[in-house]
Amino acid sequence: MISWDYKVQDLQGLHVRPLAKIMTRLKGFRCQVQVMNKGKKVEISDLMGVLALEVQEGDILKFQFEGEDEKAASEALSGLFPEIRL
Repeated sequence: MISWDYKVQDLQGLHVRPLAKIMTRLKGFRCQVQVMNKGKKVEISDLMGVLALEVQEGDILKFQFEGEDEKAASEALSGLFPEIRL
């Protein structure tokens, strides 16, 4: 399992547009990806669940990757954040 934290920089927090890009980037990887905020954990593929986390600027998200290609998925996601300016 790989896990790391990310501090949200976007003034709007995590909203639909960057979340859609995250979900698209992770599509096809053979691992489970979960995100945690304020003690709640959901699958990153659960759009409504992630939005229910109510991620705001300054929140620290914890991402967990577990499965066959967890390293590749982790690297793909971490490389995406500068592009989407989350």
